Amino acid sequence: MTICKNCGKPLKWFKDPVNEKWIPLEASCNLEYESPEEVNIEEVHQWRHKCAAILTCNKGCGTQIYFDPDNKSPSGKMIPMEVATHENHTCSRREQQEDF
Repeated sequence: MTICKNCGKPLKWFKDPVNEKWIPLEASCNLEYESPEEVNIEEVHQWRHKCAAILTCNKGCGTQIYFDPDNKSPSGKMIPMEVATHENHTCSRREQQEDF
């Protein structure tokens, strides 16, 4: 298994039998095909690894974060995730500012 250089999440690789290109997939993907003719490329693309570049928190804590399109608040906004833990980012700097 490979680790994504942008977000640090594990991923799997799938070789498209038609275009002969490698496609990064989510690590939890369990697609298996007996032959190249059976490959459903639409199904493969549903498992494509969704990744964004690594950013630095702009609230002042300096934590490396990324945004996962599947991690959204009830209002539909993407929630920043920490690269180190892959958990939702709660800015420690913002908490300190609220204490004043």
